[in-house]
Amino acid sequence: MDRLASLVVLCGCLLVVLMVAGSGIGAATTGSTVGSVSTSVADAETESADSSTNDSVNVTAVDSTAENVTVTVEDAEPFEFGTTVAVHEETLTSMTFQADESEVAGNVSVRANRSIPADTLGENRTLHNAIDVTVPDSATDVPATLRLVVAAYPVEHRENLEVMRHTNGEWEPLDTEVISNRTWSSDRGASVLLLEAETPGFSTFAVTETTETTTDSDAEQVDEQEAEAETGTAFAPPPEAEIYRISDRRPFDSGTHVHIHEETVREITFQDDVEGFVAINETNATAVSELREERAVIRALNITATENASQTPATLHLAVRAIAVDNRDDVEVMRYDADGESWEPLETAVVSDRYWSADHEATILDVEAETPGFSTFAITERPDDPEPDETAVDETDDGADETDESADDETDDAADEEADNGGLLFGFGLLEIAVVVVVLLGGTGAVVVVRKR
Repeated sequence: MDRLASLVVLCGCLLVVLMVAGSGIGAATTGSTVGSVSTSVADAETESADSSTNDSVNVTAVDSTAENVTVTVEDAEPFEFGTTVAVHEETLTSMTFQADESEVAGNVSVRANRSIPADTLGENRTLHNAIDVTVPDSATDVPATLRLVVAAYPVEHRENLEVMRHTNGEWEPLDTEVISNRTWSSDRGASVLLLEAETPGFSTFAVTETTETTTDSDAEQVDEQEAEAETGTAFAPPPEAEIYRISDRRPFDSGTHVHIHEETVREITFQDDVEGFVAINETNATAVSELREERAVIRALNITATENASQTPATLHLAVRAIAVDNRDDVEVMRYDADGESWEPLETAVVSDRYWSADHEATILDVEAETPGFSTFAITERPDDPEPDETAVDETDDGADETDESADDETDDAADEEADNGGLLFGFGLLEIAVVVVVLLGGTGAVVVVRKR
């Protein structure tokens, strides 16, 4: 009887403990459920916010009959200077006003203009696209940057592309830059070029291309006798070199820009105004052979110039076949210092992604290098970093071993400490042990009470 009473009391204690534990689990479950509900509500609120945002975003309105695109002035790049309006018209992709959004509030409209006679643009100029751009009255005379797209075909020379603006009954050229090589545009189904043009205001714009002949746009090629006769001094270029007259392709810009359009040397930009001649030929000199022992040499060439230009700092614009380059980040142009009989690296940058160049019949990378003067140059790839010294590796290994031993010692100490702290070796914490002790004490107390009775 006493045993039966004790058993009943012990079961009651266990039931109480289970009820307490169950309430804790229920609370946790409830909390989880509440959290889940809260998450669902948050998701619903997010979806609602997204929906309201989508409803509030201005959608480009396209009038197919007039080929007209109208958008509200909303800054697409709020963290950048000015106000950038995304247009996404066939020719005009965006415009960036040099003003705050509040100053140019309203709508922007763009319409293709197919009624401009090409001869009104002037002689030797091809019309590719023309658009009429209408902006709010407050923005009519606000300077802006236009970003435009033109089909790469039938553009013959990307350097000759120029955006023009019609104002006061005349066409005026705008400062234009081709900011990308030809790339494939899936929405247009063709390869395109991306241009930027600076405009002081808005009206009708035309994307044009000058049709100058090669001799007008590129440096004139001459022979050695002509160069010597004009300079009055002996100009001794390397054998079989191609000699070009230095003629400024962009006379309104600082420096002297010489278009050459050889397979490797595309252009030379002198930092000062210079005249004379420049000679270019490939080379396989002894110095180049020595350089090949240290690194991969893609192309080597001599560039010499008449005295007034030979020591003038310049930027070399070079073309390299992409297939010859393993890693574009390692491309480096080297210059041979004849006085020191050593090679010096030049500040080099690959300024384009690979693109197809029809005249080279290969994919090309554009490379620019800053040089203090002219000599023998080599387009190279920097070698890989040398393998680490074995001694350093051994020291590293020793350090790693010491670290591992230290980690093992710390693990053993932690295990010993854990064993000393109440024997918590089987994953039981203080709370679980306390519950067991309470249950046992309760059961023992119940037995004692019953026996006393």
